[in-house]
Amino acid sequence: MALRGTTPEKKAKRLKALVYGESGVGKTTLAIQFPKPYLIDTERGSVNDQYVDQINKSGGAVFHTTSFDDIVQEIRLLISEKHEFRTLILDPITVVYEDMLNHWERRVGSDFGKHYSAAKKEWKRLTSLLTKLDMNVVMTAHQKVQYADDGSFKVAGVTYDGAKGTDYWVDLALECFREDGERKMRVVKSRIEHLVEGESMAMDYETIAHHYGGNLDAKSVPVLIAQVENVQELERMIQGDDRGAELLTKWLRAAGVEEIKDMSDEQIRRCIEWNGW
Repeated sequence: MALRGTTPEKKAKRLKALVYGESGVGKTTLAIQFPKPYLIDTERGSVNDQYVDQINKSGGAVFHTTSFDDIVQEIRLLISEKHEFRTLILDPITVVYEDMLNHWERRVGSDFGKHYSAAKKEWKRLTSLLTKLDMNVVMTAHQKVQYADDGSFKVAGVTYDGAKGTDYWVDLALECFREDGERKMRVVKSRIEHLVEGESMAMDYETIAHHYGGNLDAKSVPVLIAQVENVQELERMIQGDDRGAELLTKWLRAAGVEEIKDMSDEQIRRCIEWNGW
């Protein structure tokens, strides 16, 4: 069998960023400076006049919810529908994740961290959808104290308050803070060449755009999500086959999703048309 590797080529990639800091430091202000924002507001911070004016000026929109299911549905629509938005903002993820933990603790209890495991699975579904989304993604988060890893409970600094591993998923993580009366941001994690970890800079969109180098204002290209009838058909085929569970696990992994209904329509049709049934 021949090797399948090819010569790598540079491709345009959407920015996926995490922004965290103390209350009032300007995380939301920074996020809504991005092109044509679609803001999912989980604590109604965007109702203040200055945010309303900026969002309207940018041609943006706001959706208020703390429901994980509502958020997933909006992201699915942003993936599959034609629209003019360029940037999805989840502001903040802290509230959503806390609600998820509380929900699962009521459902499965907290013994052995069962609620964390259940929430982690749901969060993975969310990030899988965000990976498919052809938009910039900016997630804001509250700040919390970070302790040393040696078990001494010594304060090692601050970090984001949200699902563990979110900083691994994003391309850019920024800590926002005040210094000498000015608002600044520190690059905590970066896969972007000209945004170097450890560097501090002015806290504004223009600074990020300058160093990013890509086109943050590119239009979104919709991808048709799996149609209901195709989801039902594949579920029926899987249930009627002894290899169904094994095949489903394989196909979900290949599609980069956690549930059948999050596949693209092309992906699910390939599964249905697979000649191994």
